[in-house]
Amino acid sequence: QNNQVKSLFPSGVISVSPVHPNVDDLLQFIWDAFYESNIPYKPTHNQIRQQLQEKQALVVLDDDGLIQDELEELMNAAHQCTFLIASSKGRMKKRGRSMLLSGLSINDTLALVERELQRSLNAEELAGAKSLCTIFNGHPMKVQIAVANILEEGRSLTEVVSLLSTDAPGNYLLQQIVTSLSTSQRIILNLLTVMGGVGLESEQIVNITEISDAFNILEGLRRRNLVQFDGSRYQVSKTVVELLPPEWKLTAPVEKAIAQSAVPKAIAYFINWAERHQQQPNILLSQTDAIVQIIEIAVRESRWKDVLRLVKAVEETLALSKQWGLWGQVLSRGLQASQAETDKVAQAWALHQLGTRALCLEENSTAKDYLTKAIQLRESLDDAMGVAATRHNLNLLENSPSWSSTQNSQRRNVNDSPKNFAQSLSCASTVAVVVP
Repeated sequence: QNNQVKSLFPSGVISVSPVHPNVDDLLQFIWDAFYESNIPYKPTHNQIRQQLQEKQALVVLDDDGLIQDELEELMNAAHQCTFLIASSKGRMKKRGRSMLLSGLSINDTLALVERELQRSLNAEELAGAKSLCTIFNGHPMKVQIAVANILEEGRSLTEVVSLLSTDAPGNYLLQQIVTSLSTSQRIILNLLTVMGGVGLESEQIVNITEISDAFNILEGLRRRNLVQFDGSRYQVSKTVVELLPPEWKLTAPVEKAIAQSAVPKAIAYFINWAERHQQQPNILLSQTDAIVQIIEIAVRESRWKDVLRLVKAVEETLALSKQWGLWGQVLSRGLQASQAETDKVAQAWALHQLGTRALCLEENSTAKDYLTKAIQLRESLDDAMGVAATRHNLNLLENSPSWSSTQNSQRRNVNDSPKNFAQSLSCASTVAVVVP
């Protein structure tokens, strides 16, 4: 509500922290901040870009997922907006200004250490705390992890600091902490590390790991600042992800097998949960980030049948929630899985869905390609119902004003505005998006 901010950014301030970032869904999120409709409505890419042209907002983006070209595309689409991007590395080399955030000062670090210890430092600890600041360059989370380790292990500050005289003190400290964890603690921390920025509820963690004492273990990991709790979900600390990649290079094969055992259980859990709530999109929507993350994990594990089941369970909810960028990514994973499994029925379904999505977005050549391949496959399978559904959408494409204007290189009539055409497609595609 600051007057200076309001004068600089008359369209307001928008904050977004996407778990699975992509340009189209970020633009949709920004568009939704300015427009509303009393009916379900999904604008096309071109409509979003046209209607954001004059908006002068500050967009605060907490993201590490987009590459430089994607950030450029995002900013070009909303070129009157100002973007403030928090990132672990500089990505805007040709445009804007990058500013490296410094760590805490010595005095602020000392205050942080005392806050974490809940007491004042004595003379001997004061020198150790100053060394801690120097070793970690004032990085607050690394300092918090070190102090939490002191409290949990009953070590002195001086002792811990003396062990950190290496080239990568943060990595060394975290490796020492992980080595000291119990098997149950490792399993839970590994699960949350694999889930990345996606949090899990304590009940989900109990069901996946089958560790009855999971809540107390989670609280112990939280006290160590290895995981964070937002009031409903636990997730691994970003600093831990940076210092300790998911493939924990554990030396003992048995330890590695134990730590990774949660992955197939997590896949199985979310398959069962998603299929059970497939007809309840409002419930399913609350877990789409976790399900998409599990899909990517299943892809890395080449568990193609599991990928297909998850894609079919979640894709309609992504469409209804207007996350069409993510919808397209998930459908592409479904197509990849169907090809890996040589499952022609699933392949035809994925092609149909991708073609229908492109049809609604007026991506005509892409829609034509996908739908043509889908109908050819369905004809080869003697799938009469599938052929009818795909032919219905292909006819919509070929009879649409935008297709005709593309084919004839003629300007569209004023009555066939992009908004009107998109609405007619939405109505028509509602019947055909989900097919047997």
